[in-house]
Amino acid sequence: MEFNTTGWQLGLLAAGTGIGSVIFFPLVAGRGQFTARSRLLAIGLSAYGLALAGFGLAPWYAMAILFLLILGGCHLATASTLNTVIQLQVEESMRGRIIALYLMAINLAIGAGTMIQGALFDWIGPRITVSISAGIIVVLAAWLVSTRRFASMDVGTAVT
Repeated sequence: MEFNTTGWQLGLLAAGTGIGSVIFFPLVAGRGQFTARSRLLAIGLSAYGLALAGFGLAPWYAMAILFLLILGGCHLATASTLNTVIQLQVEESMRGRIIALYLMAINLAIGAGTMIQGALFDWIGPRITVSISAGIIVVLAAWLVSTRRFASMDVGTAVT
């Protein structure tokens, strides 16, 4: 991931996932409502891991940007699906608490993952670190799909 970029190009790399979310929004919002939540999450999480691997191994700047755009769309699909599941399946009186716990867990995982990745960057380099992270996500997605952990996400709304 040594692309010898200018400041503007580095900014575009940093904004890549956000731009990808905007680009993929019509697809996720339009087709997402006709796709089972378990399928949308399985595809989104798997594609997220593959796009992350592509970004980590990208030999050219333009390819890295392309993978970041895809990553942003996949993040939008998985994040919106998980939020939808919480809204639909958690009893209304507990919804705020569950969302707070969910967000706390996500932010804790991001913080811990960033510290671990920072140490790995110094030890084995950014490409290998990002590729290992991507592999973990792909393996996790495959395990969640094969054990049918996502199946409960297709259940209807919460009973109030």
